[in-house]
Amino acid sequence: MDTLVHTAIVGRSASSPVSSNDGGNWLVDPSPSGEWAGFEGHIATRVGTEWSFIQPCAGMRVFDQHSGQMLLFDGAWQSADAPAQPQNGTTIDVEARQAITEIISELRNLGIFARS
Repeated sequence: MDTLVHTAIVGRSASSPVSSNDGGNWLVDPSPSGEWAGFEGHIATRVGTEWSFIQPCAGMRVFDQHSGQMLLFDGAWQSADAPAQPQNGTTIDVEARQAITEIISELRNLGIFARS
């Protein structure tokens, strides 16, 4: 139950980490191997000395502690990419650029975009 409520993952991997704390959650990357073979896209959670796997369902969200970003499952795990900072152009509006920079920064702080 702890894995499903306010789920946070340590990171992503295609194979089980050498050491993981009890209750540590990982997102299984494509082409998994070893103990994780056959569980692509699942959430792997350490329970004692064993791995338990949870198949995600549409609408499930997890927080990736490594990237500092929220992930959404809708048939596959998805994340938002931050837009490029405005540069050059024929008309340069310093205030607008500053506002865009601040919006992107806040969206990173909220976990919408990955930390840079």
